[in-house]
Amino acid sequence: MNIQYFFMERIFNKYFEEFIIKGFSPIVNKDFISLISRINPKTELVEDMESLIVKGGEWFYKIQTTFYIQNSNYIRKPIIFDYIRLKLHPHIYIAFIGSVINL
Repeated sequence: MNIQYFFMERIFNKYFEEFIIKGFSPIVNKDFISLISRINPKTELVEDMESLIVKGGEWFYKIQTTFYIQNSNYIRKPIIFDYIRLKLHPHIYIAFIGSVINL
């Protein structure tokens, strides 16, 4: 599995946390963008039936992955993806990988 990553970013404060990951999945032969957002389980957990919901540490996270044909709107220079440096919980990382290798 040789997923290519082109962009990763973590946006956070004490009330909000979001990860944006862009790349290419050779397994499905498509580019993807994944949005991983920390959610309030009391309100959003029961409302969202289309996203993957994962518990990472003390929080729940929603993973939304969208596939599309090659997007030329962003730089396609591969980067080294390090989920530890991005401070992505291992459970969330494993679920994220599952979301980019399945349609």
